[in-house]
Amino acid sequence: MFYKVYGDVPKYRSDLLNDVAHGFSTRHGGVSTCEHTASMNLAFGRGDDDETVIKNFEIFARSIGADSKRGLMLNQIHSTEILTVTESEHGLGVYQKTELALDGYVSKTPGTLLCVRVADCVPILFADTEAGVIGAVHSGWRGSIGKIGKLCVERMCELGAKRESIRAAIGPCICKDCYEVNEDFVETCEILGGKQLCSRFIEMADDGRKRADLKLLNKLVLLEAGLDEKNIDVSPSCTCCEPNEFFSHRYHKDKRGTMCAMIALDPKI
Repeated sequence: MFYKVYGDVPKYRSDLLNDVAHGFSTRHGGVSTCEHTASMNLAFGRGDDDETVIKNFEIFARSIGADSKRGLMLNQIHSTEILTVTESEHGLGVYQKTELALDGYVSKTPGTLLCVRVADCVPILFADTEAGVIGAVHSGWRGSIGKIGKLCVERMCELGAKRESIRAAIGPCICKDCYEVNEDFVETCEILGGKQLCSRFIEMADDGRKRADLKLLNKLVLLEAGLDEKNIDVSPSCTCCEPNEFFSHRYHKDKRGTMCAMIALDPKI
């Protein structure tokens, strides 16, 4: 079950991952002062100077008990590419500029901090603490239909994780009631994922409008990957329904900040 942690740096957590440092940020608790990014903006190029974004990264990492210097936060491109993170990648995209861009990470390097950014897309955090392996993905609709969650599970297993031990938390993102889609979206999804899968997460409302349930889609993908349903937690929060709590691309348009989901391996593992 998801629950909110209050305080100077509010965040959401899943009790499935209580044995690992993690958190899903809100728009509060940082040092951004621009009206549209205040106050916990975690993306460069949205109006804050780089120093402010880095400071926010450090504040949020510290709030979950992680070392920001051992973290990375690359540009995201709505792909299904996943990077295996070792010490050589620590600091990339935060303290070191890089052209590397992708949408998922796995790691078994102690102390590593993984971070994905969202503003309606689906953040998913993974952990198998027995094996000492974690993962994180940014899953927009393209990543979701491309089954980036399943690919992350497979990459974790390559590092020694076991499907029956992997727990996954699907964080705050846009809900199906807010995510109206058009016929072009439906046709593209059917080409990429097949009509049977699309019929399960795209619904036709009484008014004839179509809506997509990305939370359900990602849960279906994780079940297909072999995770036990009891090891999958889904946040009830909607980033678009709660614009005072979260940044939302659909609600705020391009005048907004960006949130993140972080997970870190215990440095003593």
